[in-house]
Amino acid sequence: MSMSTTTTRIPQVGELWLVHYPYRTPGGYEKTRPGIIVGFGEDDEVYVRKLTSKKKKGNTLFVHPKLNRPSYLTKEVLKMRDYRLIRYIGKTEIGV
Repeated sequence: MSMSTTTTRIPQVGELWLVHYPYRTPGGYEKTRPGIIVGFGEDDEVYVRKLTSKKKKGNTLFVHPKLNRPSYLTKEVLKMRDYRLIRYIGKTEIGV
């Protein structure tokens, strides 16, 4: 599988990455936050579960030694192009 990510590392399932997420509002704003790779689609598609600082119903507490604070893993899986992956952060047991 060829990857178009801007890094030289090829993403793997279960890895924690810094990701550009598009907002779902007019203007197409983006926010950068961590996410966990949970799978791959056709071409350069990657499936990511987003981490957030918001504790909401259905979100699971997620602590990783390379993150500055506890985060919450959303259940939602987002499909995006792999060029949105910015930087590898570390490995996790999620998605493996």
